[in-house]
Amino acid sequence: PLTVESRRQILRFFAMLPGMAEYSFPKNKIRIVLFETIHPASVDALKSAGYSVELIPKALEGEELTRAVADAHVIGVRSRTKIRKEQIAAAKRLLCIGCFS
Repeated sequence: PLTVESRRQILRFFAMLPGMAEYSFPKNKIRIVLFETIHPASVDALKSAGYSVELIPKALEGEELTRAVADAHVIGVRSRTKIRKEQIAAAKRLLCIGCFS
């Protein structure tokens, strides 16, 4: 069963979808952290949409990775960055994790 916090996270995610802007957290305050060599077009598209984007050009591990994702709403990775339960637990604002290929 879904916990109360899980339900809140799902509702926050759907509030960001187009057509639901009146309920959405301001895009410029949604922090997206991207790791490794994400294509510049992806970074530009997110920034152009109004999101706050931080690009970390390499894979991180351990405490360094945990600190980098602590305030992230969205995390984007490639194959070298391994998000583990410690990072998920530390990312209190996390809405989703995406993988770029």
